[in-house]
Amino acid sequence: MIRLSCNETDEPITVCDIEVKRLSLLSIHHHVHHKVCPVRGQHPRCGRLGIRAGEQVGCARLLLLGHLDVCASPARKVVCDVVICSHVCSLVNEDVHYDVAVLGVPIDTAVSYRPGARFGPRAIRQGSARQTVFRSFNPVLGINPYVSQTKFMDCGDVPVTPFDNNLAFRQIEEAYDDIIARPLPTGPGSIEALPPKTSKGRPTFVAKDGKSHPRVALMGGDHSVALPVLRSLNKVYGPVSVIHFDSHLDTWAPTAYGAASWGSDISGYTHGTMFYHAANEGLIRNSSIHVGLRGPLSGTDYVDYHRDSSLGFTYLETWEMDTLGTDGVVEAIKERVGDTPVYLSIDIDVLDPSIAPGTGTPVSGGLTSRELRSMVRMLKGLNLVGCEVVEVSPPYDSNGEVTALAAAELLYEMMSIMALRPLDKKSIDPYERPPRWEPTSKDVKTCACEHGSAPSALTSSVKYLFLSLLLILPAVYFTLKRDAPRLTAEK
Repeated sequence: MIRLSCNETDEPITVCDIEVKRLSLLSIHHHVHHKVCPVRGQHPRCGRLGIRAGEQVGCARLLLLGHLDVCASPARKVVCDVVICSHVCSLVNEDVHYDVAVLGVPIDTAVSYRPGARFGPRAIRQGSARQTVFRSFNPVLGINPYVSQTKFMDCGDVPVTPFDNNLAFRQIEEAYDDIIARPLPTGPGSIEALPPKTSKGRPTFVAKDGKSHPRVALMGGDHSVALPVLRSLNKVYGPVSVIHFDSHLDTWAPTAYGAASWGSDISGYTHGTMFYHAANEGLIRNSSIHVGLRGPLSGTDYVDYHRDSSLGFTYLETWEMDTLGTDGVVEAIKERVGDTPVYLSIDIDVLDPSIAPGTGTPVSGGLTSRELRSMVRMLKGLNLVGCEVVEVSPPYDSNGEVTALAAAELLYEMMSIMALRPLDKKSIDPYERPPRWEPTSKDVKTCACEHGSAPSALTSSVKYLFLSLLLILPAVYFTLKRDAPRLTAEK
């Protein structure tokens, strides 16, 4: 329960739950409405919220990623005629800070044929239900992202319109702007309190303004969300390198599906053209890479690959990965992006449809979840300024929700490497992985005597033969002794 009370009369207004959205856009809907206090406060965001005296404000349900809190302070906070008594919404209260924001973007109006990705953020949050502070230690990376100096916060979903993609892109970009403009937490135990970690003499996460900014782990939504995100990141970091796990190029020209040639601007902005536009807008460095490609190309030749190369990308197809292995793939990725600011984009259809059927454009012959998770873990140490998991479409998922689970676990791996990057390993986890127990000759003897060791095949055969002889020889002896007089008489 979240208790809202009037600023002057302290008259309580109790609601069941509240949705953490970018309230400056105020597009939350619910069948229950509550009247706002007629006394207008002087909060600096009042105008942006657009709440007037006596106006009706809706409430909606919020699903959290794992255990993450949406609010960080129980203190009373005056926000636009309303005092939030028990929780403080992070996007409204500017005093709430975080290192990494988890953000959903429920949009699928830019898909080609199979919608449903708008339900992706909800499904990923549902798939993260087992991720709790008590059982989220990553044994490979040696960190529990939920118990680290990196403060994660689920900032809810961006309220996007389903009717106008251009407006939706503006909404996503402005919401992203708000989130990465927030100052990082300070004080003892925060990342800012640690000595700056440098790579090749350059501090990590430092933007064009010379400051560090929060990062965002984004949940799609279709893949078109990458374009407004890259526009927002460009304002802070300049062009970034993109590591793109996908079965498709997503650098299709706007004319790839024909409609744009009819003069339609909207049709040229799809979930398959966003990196084309991003490159032409100068948002992507000439050090980007696709991984996991296996989809068909357009036309009758390699014109798509030639265009893709001119936009700053190289690529690794799935069948090349069979030869390189995960180590070779990661080495190629790191060599490509170097120490540049990196945006990690994972389209869930890079996984094989047998593993992740819940997506709009499945292509057979994909990666396994084990391979993809391994490669994501091995990307630790990169200058990762943001990441996303997109194209999760629950309507096509299995009854076991395996696609949502895979996406939630991928997000967990990305959160783990984001928690590791700015930190000194020893400062967050004093316990090293214990060495695997390897028995010595002394240990083997001790085990054989005290606990009984597993016998070898030769030893077992010898023991079996010996026991057989012990059983057979007496029988043969007594048989011969019994029949000896008869045999003598017969002779």
